[in-house]
Amino acid sequence: MQQTIKSCSVIRVLVLTLGAFMVLCGTLWAQSYSREIRPLAGAGPRAVAMADAHVAEAGDVNSFYWNPASLSFLRRNSMIVNYAGAATGGGSSFLLAAPFPAGQDQALGLGFSYEEGRSDNASGNPTSFAQYGVDLASSVNIAYSLSLGMRVSVLFAHNDQFQSVLGSTSFGLLYSPVPAISYALVYNGLSLGTSYSADSSQGLFAAEQVPRNFEIGLAFHYPSSREHRVVTVTLANQKFVGLDGLAYKGGVEVSPWRVLNLQAGYMSGPHGSEGRCGIGIQSPWIVLQYAIAPHKDRGPIHHAGVSFVL
Repeated sequence: MQQTIKSCSVIRVLVLTLGAFMVLCGTLWAQSYSREIRPLAGAGPRAVAMADAHVAEAGDVNSFYWNPASLSFLRRNSMIVNYAGAATGGGSSFLLAAPFPAGQDQALGLGFSYEEGRSDNASGNPTSFAQYGVDLASSVNIAYSLSLGMRVSVLFAHNDQFQSVLGSTSFGLLYSPVPAISYALVYNGLSLGTSYSADSSQGLFAAEQVPRNFEIGLAFHYPSSREHRVVTVTLANQKFVGLDGLAYKGGVEVSPWRVLNLQAGYMSGPHGSEGRCGIGIQSPWIVLQYAIAPHKDRGPIHHAGVSFVL
């Protein structure tokens, strides 16, 4: 009886919180806006499949690319290897990341990325480029069920005649009063470094500054046990400073068996909408993930990842 009452209470809290969030989102016009400084493979297949609504989720070390504060709440300490590649138009991205303990209430995350692709020069002719990245994140518990995190990223892009250095910082809060619910707030600020070429009028690679943005998110889990969560629902809204509207994202994951996870997500806005999906297979030692997401210029982008549980 007590277990039934407890389960009903959790469900009631989930429904009320979800309803309040949807009412808030419904008063605002959702606008899809996906430019990010994070490497393509840094998104992670699971987050991609759930429409990037991942700031309040803390599954594995991939989560620190969305919210650095998630390092304090990771369900699995694992090393991840991700790949992302476009079906057409060329381009691929690779990422390696792992968490490291830094004390009783602290955690660190370190990631390395490599990305290659094609861009148009000033004459409209395609040219190839390569990009290398290093990401360092730190998280600390500042109160019960509340963590604060920071991520610093440096990207170096180049080809034969042009090179550019990009730097970004992210700050995040993650609050999980009960295992079934977590709330998140993330601020992403970008500082664009010096870029130069042999002939600036014929630059072969253009580095674009991404506007500063804020993102809020919620994650719901049922049941609340970390061992096997049958249903996970994630929601997020992102506001870019100086731009109208919001980016609205939502995703769901269903795990009918411990070894199988199915994900789906949806994004919608005035410039169109898109659906995403993914699948995961897991064991106590290794997790395999795959997701597919549309792209208006390069066609479908395939994301794949392997997590080795430490």
